[in-house]
Order: sequence, then C-alpha cells, then structure tokens
Amino acid sequence: MTLLNSFYQKENLPTPQIFQKSVPSTLLKKHKEFGYFVKGGVDQPQYKRENIFIRLLESIHPQDAEVVLSMVAKKSPVKFLTKNLIEETFPNLIVK
Repeated sequence: MTLLNSFYQKENLPTPQIFQKSVPSTLLKKHKEFGYFVKGGVDQPQYKRENIFIRLLESIHPQDAEVVLSMVAKKSPVKFLTKNLIEETFPNLIVK
C-alpha cells in the first residue's frame, strides 16, 4: 500500500515539459504583430515599433523569442535549412 501511495503523492508527479515555463502568450497568437515590423506594414513611429517588439519578445516563450531574433538577423533558426533547400521543396513559397 505504501508503494501505491508514493506514486500518487504530489512530490513524485512528473511535471510536463510544456508546463515548466508559463508564458502569457504564444508566437502563434502574436504573429499578427509582425505587420508592424515589415516594409509596407502598419505605419508607426520608431519608438512605438521598438516598444511593441520588446513586448512581443517578453510575452512569448524564450525559445520562440530566439527564433524571432534569428529571423531579424536573417539567420536560419534550424541547422541545414537553406534558401536553396526551401526553393527546391516549395518552389512557389518565396516570391522573387
């Protein structure tokens, strides 16, 4: 009986990986804000765009923030993912 009790005690319950870091939002929900950062997007003063960008980075998961920062730096967040590979796989994805 003590063995079964030990399995159901809160101290022994594994914490799922997704619940270890609680973040207020996700990149999927915040993707609409990218319109502030692209040419031809929403026209805002520079300081407002920077403030929106900082709030976006603070509100998403740290790994998602790293992906966003790598996109800004025009670096691939994934090893071996190149522009040529994307053009081969999805020929109509990148408009020239």
